[in-house]
Amino acid sequence: MSLITNAIAVAHLVGKRNDIDDYDERVKQDVWYIQNCCLWLDLKIIAKTIVRILRPHGAY
Repeated sequence: MSLITNAIAVAHLVGKRNDIDDYDERVKQDVWYIQNCCLWLDLKIIAKTIVRILRPHGAY
């Protein structure tokens, strides 16, 4: 499994992507990530993930 695949999976968990039902929109977001992939974007995803873990919302 490549690093890109792992980062895309994390991006989907952090953002609103799980709320998107349209397959084409999901693919569009994947392509955007691949085209804009950089260290700073990955660090931003990691930071958002940590915030989500520490301050969960929407569970109930």
